[in-house]
Amino acid sequence: MADTVHFLLEDMIPELDDLEERGYFTRAEIKQIVRKRTDFEYLLKRRAALKADYLNYIQYESRLEELRRLRKDAAGLTGAKKSLADHALVRRVHFIFERATRKFRGDLALWHSWLQFCKDSRSARQMSKVLTKALQLHPTAAGLWIYAAAWEVEHNRNVAAARALMQRGLRMCKGDVQLWVEYFRLELLYAHMLRARRKVLGIDAARGKEAAEGAEGGEDGAAEAEAAVEAVLSGKVAEVVFRNAVAALPRAVAVRRRFLDTLQPFNFPGVASVAQVIYASLEEDFPGDEEAWDLRARRHMGAHAVPSAADAAAPAAPNAGTAVPAAAVAAAAAASAAAPRSAAVWRQHLLLQAQQAMAQGDGAAAAADQLGGLVRDAVRAVPAADGAELWALAFQTLSGLGVPLEGLSRDLEAALAAQPKGPLQGGLGEAAASAIAAVRQRHGLGEARAFYRRLLALPPAGGQLFHAALDLELGASASERPTPQELCAVFEAAVEAYGSEDVELWLRYARWEVLQGRGAGKIHWRATKALADPQVFIDRLAKEQAAGKGED
Repeated sequence: MADTVHFLLEDMIPELDDLEERGYFTRAEIKQIVRKRTDFEYLLKRRAALKADYLNYIQYESRLEELRRLRKDAAGLTGAKKSLADHALVRRVHFIFERATRKFRGDLALWHSWLQFCKDSRSARQMSKVLTKALQLHPTAAGLWIYAAAWEVEHNRNVAAARALMQRGLRMCKGDVQLWVEYFRLELLYAHMLRARRKVLGIDAARGKEAAEGAEGGEDGAAEAEAAVEAVLSGKVAEVVFRNAVAALPRAVAVRRRFLDTLQPFNFPGVASVAQVIYASLEEDFPGDEEAWDLRARRHMGAHAVPSAADAAAPAAPNAGTAVPAAAVAAAAAASAAAPRSAAVWRQHLLLQAQQAMAQGDGAAAAADQLGGLVRDAVRAVPAADGAELWALAFQTLSGLGVPLEGLSRDLEAALAAQPKGPLQGGLGEAAASAIAAVRQRHGLGEARAFYRRLLALPPAGGQLFHAALDLELGASASERPTPQELCAVFEAAVEAYGSEDVELWLRYARWEVLQGRGAGKIHWRATKALADPQVFIDRLAKEQAAGKGED
């Protein structure tokens, strides 16, 4: 062990001498570097060397290189002739990585760290070597094939090599969705790059097509080459990749969505035909799937627009100033008919119909009435347990359009009457809370108060319903506020339904009792008996009392 370490240290002498001669490090610092390297080398030579030892060694050498570069810039030696000192530390990091990957061959994270260092240090030749070794050892790691192809495109501008790597990767990693998606992206990117290059050179699409037709009468090789280029430019190659992916991958709407997400940033001619192929596959393979219908309905909002999965799940408001294509509304209506119990499909249909109603100007009143009927159809068709967000959207949309809410309120009451007790958070309790706010905004406090009192007579919809009722009453002006007895009745109904789990409800009750001049002692005793875990309530109430806080 000692002989090997001393041999490695002796091999460092030329680079250390050069580092000192160039003024990057002092003699004392060189001695410290030698001591640290000696310690690291002995750690690596022990029988049970750890991955952390290699990583710490790499981190130390990387920081030395950063310090050397900073000192070189500070000394104004940027343009000086390069010497051994300029690449010795980078070369040493590569040497440590090589030893580490030799010992921990199966550690993909270590290989990726080495690849990242190659990229950061601009070690192009070493990058090619590392990629070759990594792919030999891990031929089924799709991420490595993608990284290698991306390197060929970004660094070498060699799309042919990148395409070959992708195809080899697909043979080794059959059924890998990410690899197929990235291959699809590669072909789209290549088409975009070719079009940009032709634009710079003044070769437009029409001239390229004429050249292809002219080449048909010439040499076969020229004709084939031009036809191949035209296939790339028009997106035909990307279409072929997609069709092959559909044949190789599991039948799932989520997979098709990923291809649509990949397609979205591109807008060159030919993209629309690729989008048409994807949407046609959705129609053919998933005729009754609600997510597929949702994607098809969204398509008409743009050339090939499709939101990400996160955007699709997030609530959206209709845009008052933008007209909706009739094809989009028709597709949404067809989706609702095909999947009548899907809340997501109905949600999209309602948003499009609402946007259309707001953009109709003189005909907005009739469109709003039509929307009201559509809303009621939606909430009746969707199971109540799945339609909480749909109910909230319905009340917000109709209230914003000025449509009376009496009919929708009765529908919600009927739905709640048929449901068992709801959860503390979410569910129809959340929908009821939104409904109370919408009725307050549209019809005033009196109607909202009568509405929530009817809801309280039904099975408890959820904790948020009671909090919405309390917010309504406690936020009323002094002249409109109910009597203490009436408000106490709301609190009592709330704690009877959710007193065993809602700490915030008991805290609100205690604050209100303090404001009434009765103190919180009685509520404190009741809460500790009712709550399954009263300690949180006890701590929070004590903290509020100590700070002298209370609710207005």
